[in-house]
Amino acid sequence: MTARPSEAFFLRPRDYRVIDGDTFKVLAPPAARGERREEAFRIRLYSVNTPEKPKRRGSDETLRKAGIDPHANSPGRQASLLVKALCSGRALFVEPVQGDGGRIVDRYGRLLANVSISGAPGQNFNTERAYALGPYLVRRGYAHPMRGKELPPDVPYAIWQLNRAQKDSYEFTP
Repeated sequence: MTARPSEAFFLRPRDYRVIDGDTFKVLAPPAARGERREEAFRIRLYSVNTPEKPKRRGSDETLRKAGIDPHANSPGRQASLLVKALCSGRALFVEPVQGDGGRIVDRYGRLLANVSISGAPGQNFNTERAYALGPYLVRRGYAHPMRGKELPPDVPYAIWQLNRAQKDSYEFTP
């Protein structure tokens, strides 16, 4: 595992995987061309909690063979599927947050962060129509705010500044 960044950073779609509704896996660069990428570290959304994905049981496989998905409608699975769909092919903006005791990692070693999703698909982060994932999940009923933690704004200030700077650079001044 590599060190967790303490400053905001961007992730391209190829550099992360969605684990569940509130956790991401960041991939390390490959050691050699064509080699499988290992996990560098995980990111945990700071201020929201989504239901857990159901744990697999022995009987699950038997039900699946019979054409029945035992967890199709579980809230945890639905939250995971939504986050995967929202993030599919999009870059992320990750802002580490100091949690309890001033630490930027939780008790499992996951980086605590606010995560925003690019406003458009692609390798680079598009600030226009970008939004914070946590408040989005709460508004749609897939997550609940964690007690004592403040939700980030729908459009984080850093993204608003980047978006404003892009617009200012295109304005014509006679």
